[in-house]
Amino acid sequence: PAAPAPAAAAPAPSVAKGKAGVPNGTPAKATPAKKGAAATPASGKGGAAAATPSGPNTWAAAEDAKLKKALSKFGPETPSRWKKVAEEVGSRSEDQCKKRNKALAKE
Repeated sequence: PAAPAPAAAAPAPSVAKGKAGVPNGTPAKATPAKKGAAATPASGKGGAAAATPSGPNTWAAAEDAKLKKALSKFGPETPSRWKKVAEEVGSRSEDQCKKRNKALAKE
């Protein structure tokens, strides 16, 4: 059997610098996350990352097909419709699915 990979060394704590840019011996404070905030993708938008490299507003044909199928499966009167639609699409949030549905309706 292969040997386990060595554990990575912990990074050294950063030290706050004084007015002249010289370390003053106190550890730098980490900026706390906002209360209740969840980690978001690099795009800054909530929800799942886009399935295409061109950005979060570009939908792949496969995503459109999943959206259309989910919309036919879950009609307008379905409780928690958009949550269920987003789960079926798999790569998009409820809000993204709603917006895409409106955009497709205009085409």
